[in-house]
Amino acid sequence: MRLLPGTVCKGGAEGVLMAAAPTGQAVAMKVTDGSPRATTLLALAVLGALGVDVSAATAWTTVPVLGGGAPVGEVRVSDEVRSALAG
Repeated sequence: MRLLPGTVCKGGAEGVLMAAAPTGQAVAMKVTDGSPRATTLLALAVLGALGVDVSAATAWTTVPVLGGGAPVGEVRVSDEVRSALAG
């Protein structure tokens, strides 16, 4: 998370990621299907909910899904997760 000064993230195997905000708040997450493609955008959503300014990383808030080399969809944080993070 070089785009977010003071933020520390560490990825692990099987879709595991830990993220810590400059305030000391931290979260660990596991993507059930084991794919790491959702971990960064989920970490950004959680860090944003903790009050971290994630605007420098908006390019990483969705991940394109390609079919035959062309975009056919995207991975993004669901409205349900965003609602849960909002409190």
